[in-house]
Amino acid sequence: QNTFVGAAAGLTNSTGLNNTFIGRSSGRLNTTGATNTFLGHSSGYNNTTGITNTFIGRNSGFANTTGSYNVMVGEGSGYNAAGGSNNIFIGWVAGFNNQGNNNTFTGNNSGYDNSTGFNNSFYGSNTGANNSTGYLNTFIGYNTGSSVNTGYSNTLVGGMTGANLTTGFSNIFLGTNAGHLSTTASSNVFLGVQSGNNNVSGSNNT
Repeated sequence: QNTFVGAAAGLTNSTGLNNTFIGRSSGRLNTTGATNTFLGHSSGYNNTTGITNTFIGRNSGFANTTGSYNVMVGEGSGYNAAGGSNNIFIGWVAGFNNQGNNNTFTGNNSGYDNSTGFNNSFYGSNTGANNSTGYLNTFIGYNTGSSVNTGYSNTLVGGMTGANLTTGFSNIFLGTNAGHLSTTASSNVFLGVQSGNNNVSGSNNT
């Protein structure tokens, strides 16, 4: 009931069922994990008991052990994600260091350093790349929210929007470069290209 193709693919599988591992060392350490699909050299290499994961691309989901219901597509996507579940990472090294749950990172390098942050949605290259514990953030656009680390509940839309925000929270920035220099600013609403561009730490502005 398993399909293993490639040298050392599914090498240690014991009772895991309905798995498809294609590529050298894909699913190599799987034991009881079931209904997984790993495509690519070393994809899902360390998966042991994780179930219903789809890893596509060289080294995708490499460190995953117990995480389940994840989709990781792209070389190195979710590489160090050991136990997070219900995540979707699409793009080169998207979600590379993730340990959180319920995140969607789409775009090369998006959500790269996310550790325990949860319920984040990042769309675009380098979006939320430095986020570590921030949660409930939505970043859309190239380099948007790329410096946020612990900030939470931010909605940033537009290229380079909120690119320097770090710990700020509950902000809504819409438009290219909106809130661009904001770092610790919180509870602001900036609408339009370069709106609030020079605001650094001011809060409660509309």
